[in-house]
Amino acid sequence: PAKGHAWLYAASMAHADPASQPRFSDRLVASIEAARDSLRRKDPNDAAHRCRVALKRARALARLARTAAPDAARAFNAQARAVMASLSGARDTAAMADAARLVAAGARPTAKAALGRVAQRLEQDATQSAPQALMAVDAQIARLLIRAKAFPPVSDEELVEGAAALRRRAERAFARAYGRTGAERRHAWRKRHKDVQVAAKMLGAAWAGVVRPASAAALNQILGAERDLLLLEERLAHDPALAGSARAAAKARHTVRLARRVLGAHADRIGARVYR
Repeated sequence: PAKGHAWLYAASMAHADPASQPRFSDRLVASIEAARDSLRRKDPNDAAHRCRVALKRARALARLARTAAPDAARAFNAQARAVMASLSGARDTAAMADAARLVAAGARPTAKAALGRVAQRLEQDATQSAPQALMAVDAQIARLLIRAKAFPPVSDEELVEGAAALRRRAERAFARAYGRTGAERRHAWRKRHKDVQVAAKMLGAAWAGVVRPASAAALNQILGAERDLLLLEERLAHDPALAGSARAAAKARHTVRLARRVLGAHADRIGARVYR
């Protein structure tokens, strides 16, 4: 292992049971198979969501192996990113609809009515676009599965080194996002945090004291909800007609912004425990 990471390698090997630990390639293939299987679900919006979750996990695994197989990891991530982009429109729309309904539940009457209209419109849009998006990615995922099966072997030592690199990237992303509200920095932190979660699951008990699984899982949920609210706020700014009128859209945006700031502050507090 690289200098400075020997302790992590020793700990991970001490906790690992080789007979029960799936190989890296098996996990990568399983993630793509889960993405493929999700396409068969009856609810198109749920299918798009589950497919993207599985693809995110696969991309995080590829980044975990980037120090060992940089070319293969970059090629895999680029191909997986293209598949996710095909699904992003439908999935983001459905997520914004859910976020609008959630915020509406505790909003004042004007904002509540506006957000209800927004949620209804967005749900209709997502329902119409999701089936087409799922059809478009079927062949792409089949090709991605072939690439996953051909991924070069990655040793335990290399995985530990990759995990340490992901942890450092997440720490830098947190430092740039802490106390900020910009979409780019917050989203970058969310992605890097997800990478660390995947690394922790791959390495097992050795990372329990490093990543704090309970806090990390809560942080992932909060950062995701914050992201959905930010997308919703931007959508209302560009398409106020969703809320019925400019005035209603302004009320809805204000309510969404307040909710997003509360979530952001909560995420920062948890992030300080996880990454400091």
